[in-house]
Amino acid sequence: MPANQPRTEHCPKCGQPLPQPKRFPHVTGPVRRRVVEAIADNPGIDGPGILQLIYKDDPHGGASNLKIIGVLVYYARKQLRLDGFEISSSRGKGGGYQLRPIVRMPA
Repeated sequence: MPANQPRTEHCPKCGQPLPQPKRFPHVTGPVRRRVVEAIADNPGIDGPGILQLIYKDDPHGGASNLKIIGVLVYYARKQLRLDGFEISSSRGKGGGYQLRPIVRMPA
């Protein structure tokens, strides 16, 4: 088993693989979840990089319009707050999307 692959646990009775806990349980939808995972695993990733990662297994190539990334990130931001994270973005050279924990200041 490769070192970067998580260990799969199996049911002691039937031997079937047990479902893995989700990193971001409040993020819904398979494409939106792949966008968040791409940003989490690749800090500073840009829109074209996200498109390439989330549709790499799509035999039809997936979406080609970069605007879809902005829409998916918009909705993911709302859901990620429930998990204690936010997506920040910056433009220009070296810019891209990053996932950060929300820092709450004590009252």
